[in-house]
Amino acid sequence: MPSDELELTALVERLEKVERQNRRMKFTGAVVLVLASATLLMGQAPPKRRVVEAEEFVLRDESGVKRGALAVLPGGAAGLAISDRSGEPRASLTVYQGGEPVLTLSDKDGKSRASLVLLADGSPSFYLKDQGGKVRSAMGAISIQAMQTGEITQRSESSIVLFNKDGKAVWKTP
Repeated sequence: MPSDELELTALVERLEKVERQNRRMKFTGAVVLVLASATLLMGQAPPKRRVVEAEEFVLRDESGVKRGALAVLPGGAAGLAISDRSGEPRASLTVYQGGEPVLTLSDKDGKSRASLVLLADGSPSFYLKDQGGKVRSAMGAISIQAMQTGEITQRSESSIVLFNKDGKAVWKTP
């Protein structure tokens, strides 16, 4: 009998040890489950809004060439310029202090060749220029100054005017 009691005691001790280990494993598993759930739930939180403020943002390519800029210009205008691979500005969008937006397209030498303007009163204008920068075609609400008299004429939004190389109007409608 004493050996049966020893075996029974050893068996009870082993069972208690297994039960303690089982309780520890359950507790550890529960802690891991809670931590994993918390991590997942924290990842589901909406991202915080970030505001980045500056007077100018510059975009550069992998070679360090300035390819774009968004800036507040002298005089209070806001502008966006996009440049070609050589860094020459080719397109710009400027909103002047009075609220007039101007879209300008430039040639490879940086000379303005086309402009789309919306005046403060909402009147649109479109200008095409030659390589020398002289207006050769204008559409929309434009002002024309007579070469001989200096008189300024305001054209309607539906007007089209073509100019020669000297800046003289050679054709217009209406």
